[in-house]
Amino acid sequence: MNVGDLVTFSSRGLKLEAVRHWHIRNQDKPIVGLITDIRPPRWEWLKQDQYIVSWVGAGPKCREHYTYGSDGYWHRYDLKFVAKAKK
Repeated sequence: MNVGDLVTFSSRGLKLEAVRHWHIRNQDKPIVGLITDIRPPRWEWLKQDQYIVSWVGAGPKCREHYTYGSDGYWHRYDLKFVAKAKK
């Protein structure tokens, strides 16, 4: 996955508590987003890149229930590829 690709949630991502609560309230809305940034892990023990996604409409903010003022992030296994960015 690269910046500019369209993504949705994988089956593992849909099981996250933050996504599940959002999805229950918004079942009729599509869950598609655009990867806007890929950042290295915030802490060295995490070892997973952080994918910043801009959701179409109002999507869930973060894989956690909190963001503490920072951008909400997702891990690679939370997301599923939909379409490649056009160059």
